[in-house]
Amino acid sequence: MIENVLGLPSMEEILKTTEPTPDVNIITDIDINEQELAAVLKMAETAGNNLEILDGAHDHNVSMDEIHEKTLKHADELMDLGFNVDQRSAATIFEKANMLYKTALDAKSSKRDSQLKTMKLMLEKRKLDLEEKRLKHEMGDVAVDADAFIVDDRNALIKLMREAKDED
Repeated sequence: MIENVLGLPSMEEILKTTEPTPDVNIITDIDINEQELAAVLKMAETAGNNLEILDGAHDHNVSMDEIHEKTLKHADELMDLGFNVDQRSAATIFEKANMLYKTALDAKSSKRDSQLKTMKLMLEKRKLDLEEKRLKHEMGDVAVDADAFIVDDRNALIKLMREAKDED
């Protein structure tokens, strides 16, 4: 046995000498608000959809992967062929293989660029959503038309704030 070779105690001896683990208290009383649960589930679903886009469910990503794989396969075949022909013909074959490797690299770069653009758009959307939530929180539940805002200069805003303070 390995225990004898390494000079380790057997499993039975270890189990006899160790004390049993204490019972673990399981918390069964969890107070979860249904609205919080719905919000978490919606966020998880959104994250799952976003990951599908980034992981290759998007047509562009799939097509770029196919192009990358096919061109690498053909470039490898051309490289093998180039090693098995005379030097005069090999130069042209290696040049064509090099162009195929460049195409494969461009396909992979295009896929990554597409993923980065998608992530950037998602971040911008999230930023806009958070800004919208912040504005709704500041204004309450009152819907305000965006064209209804009037922008004053600094002095006019200070005057309005002083008037509001005096009214309070």
